[in-house]
Amino acid sequence: MSVKSRSQILVVSLSNIGDVVLTTPVAASLRVSFPDSEITMVVGPKAQGLLQENSVIDRLVIYNKREKLEGKLKFIKALRKRKYDLVVDLRNTAIPFLVSARKRSPLFRGYRKVNMRERHLEVLAMTGIPVHERAPFDFFNAAESQTLQGKLKNAGVKTDRYVAVSAGAASEKKRWPLNHFANVVGRLLDVYHGHIVLIGDSAERTYVEPLRHIAPGKVHNMAGITTLRELAALIHHSALLLTNDSAAMHLGYELNKNVVAVFGPTDSEKYGQRGERFRVISPGVQVPGDALDCFFGISTGTVFKACRELLSAEASALPAHESL
Repeated sequence: MSVKSRSQILVVSLSNIGDVVLTTPVAASLRVSFPDSEITMVVGPKAQGLLQENSVIDRLVIYNKREKLEGKLKFIKALRKRKYDLVVDLRNTAIPFLVSARKRSPLFRGYRKVNMRERHLEVLAMTGIPVHERAPFDFFNAAESQTLQGKLKNAGVKTDRYVAVSAGAASEKKRWPLNHFANVVGRLLDVYHGHIVLIGDSAERTYVEPLRHIAPGKVHNMAGITTLRELAALIHHSALLLTNDSAAMHLGYELNKNVVAVFGPTDSEKYGQRGERFRVISPGVQVPGDALDCFFGISTGTVFKACRELLSAEASALPAHESL
């Protein structure tokens, strides 16, 4: 008696970590619709570490856009080893037509949404696939959460109550000035009976270090210390994430955490989110990308107020003797 093979689904994602996070709802939605399928996802090398060891994606294929022609031909050859029942391309490339596929997402698309997360899910709808907007995606597991706890302890974080602060960003233009972050962190320490954990990649460790000197015993620099999946666990266990428009911001939303996101040159309608636990702080008008200050009009008081409001809402669920 022959065993029926699993249906094969290919999802073509993007390259940068934040952009890839915005596509994970598509993979999660597909897993709900096709629980027994085998899902392959194409991603850039930067995001590989975030997507490994999760229960939604079965196989990763890495596409490096900087590869020479020979490397790109090997990439296509690897994809062509399988026949796919469905290909969902979120990059709108030629890949779906270079592999064998019974069904493909449309090449020409009439998007109705502006937000990129919603647009990716729109591609599913255009393909005739049900959309499960908040389908679960495991960005970390119990073992990774455990290793994170060890790293937090080694860094001096001896409490489970902390605010995560992501003051960096892949582009320097997207960074709200560090002295503004310092002002908000100082004011938070006056009212919040917890610690501040600075996050980011290894390249941002030196950049955010001045924030640690505000209160060395209560502000801890963990930029570059965690893996991407441990970073997701760190955000998950935080009371609040204060961040620029960054990969951390997108993770905070997908993990349903309290997020205060400061936007400058990028479009908050396109890359930000809305909800009870998500606050977008933006100039209110689009500022040219080459402007000296794309954050004009964003005060530290406005950002601090948003942080305190979300922390107060979090504290309302704590026992009566607990407070900010």
